[in-house]
Amino acid sequence: MNQDERLVGDWLVGQGHAIRHLGNGEDPPDIVVDGDVAVEVTTIASYAFSSVWDFINSLCESLGDAENGRGYLIWVSSDDQALLQSKDFRRVAAIKRELKHYAKIALRNHYANPDATLSPPPKSFGYEDPIDFLPVNGRIRLPHGVVLRIVEPIRDNRSNVKYEVAGGGATAVWVVPHLIDTIQSAIRKKTDKRTIKERAGRYKEWWLVVTDPLHAGRLNDDELQKVGNAIEYGEPWRRILLANIMGDRIARVVDLSENTQNAGEPDAA
Repeated sequence: MNQDERLVGDWLVGQGHAIRHLGNGEDPPDIVVDGDVAVEVTTIASYAFSSVWDFINSLCESLGDAENGRGYLIWVSSDDQALLQSKDFRRVAAIKRELKHYAKIALRNHYANPDATLSPPPKSFGYEDPIDFLPVNGRIRLPHGVVLRIVEPIRDNRSNVKYEVAGGGATAVWVVPHLIDTIQSAIRKKTDKRTIKERAGRYKEWWLVVTDPLHAGRLNDDELQKVGNAIEYGEPWRRILLANIMGDRIARVVDLSENTQNAGEPDAA
C-alpha cells in the first residue's frame, strides 16, 4: 500500500465507508469499499511543470522544522514548463544543483530576516535590472527562469515547515487539455489491465481514483467541468474521481463522472 492508497482509504472512511486494503495477490483492486465496490488508485504527474514544483517542495522540506511554527507559503513559476523533464540526466542534475544552491541561500536569508529586503540575484543570472527580493509578495529569481514568490505566512502550520509550495506555473488554458490527456491515458491503462478485466465481475461496481499533486486544487469549477466533459470511459468503471493530494492529506476530491461521457449516474459518496 503506497501513500496515495492510504490517503484515499482514509478519505473513504471519512465519507462513512467501510474499507479493506487488498494485497498478496488479491490486488487489483487496491481497496474494497463496503464489501462489494472495487476501488483502484492511480497517480498521475499531470503536467511537466509539476517536476519543478515537486523539486522546490522537497527542497523546502530539507530546510528543517519551523521555529515556533513560523512558516511561509511560496508560489513557483518557470519559463520552461519541462525544465526538469529532459532525457539528458547530467544536464538535469546540473540544473537541480544550481537551483538548490541559490534557492537555499535566498530562503535561509529570508527566514533569518523576513522584514528586510533580500539581496538581488547575481548578475551572472543575466538580469540587467535585478529585482529586490521582498519578504511578502516579492520574488526570488533563480537561474533557468525559475521564480519563487513568497506569498504569505502559513496560518496553520500543521506540517511545521519553514516553507511550503502553495502552487504555481502554467495557466488553465494550457493545464486543462494536458490534464484531460493525462487522465484519459490513466483510464485507458487501467481499463486494459488483464487482471482488472478478469476480476471485473467479482464486484458490484468499480471506481477509479486518480490522484494528482496539484490540479484538482488549483482549477476552478468551470475548468474542472471541462475536464469531466471531455473524459470518456466505459466498463468496468462506474465512477472517476480526481483527488488533489497536498502533502500528507487529500485536500479536495472531484467526481468527474458527474460530467464524463459514457457513464451512468454514480451513487453519492
